[in-house]
Amino acid sequence: MFTEVDLLRLSVDLYWIPYFYHRCSYLRFMEQEEKDEEKGTRRIRKSLSNALIKRSSPSQHTDFTSKLMHSNNLRKNTKEVEKERTKKE
Repeated sequence: MFTEVDLLRLSVDLYWIPYFYHRCSYLRFMEQEEKDEEKGTRRIRKSLSNALIKRSSPSQHTDFTSKLMHSNNLRKNTKEVEKERTKKE
């Protein structure tokens, strides 16, 4: 059915396909960056750090205690805001 050489070629192809796909998408990204710079426009992109900050926000935690602490902090903050509003009035 398949010879060892065919299987070896297939395994090499399967190994390199993700690399080439990533490389091509990176090159397309860099070309788009150059076009944007030439036009003088700049795209707004989410940075990796922002994504990590959003992921690590307390509301996203699966741990019950951290969720509880986060909700308690929100309640305290809303109570403080309400107190300030009543003082201003």
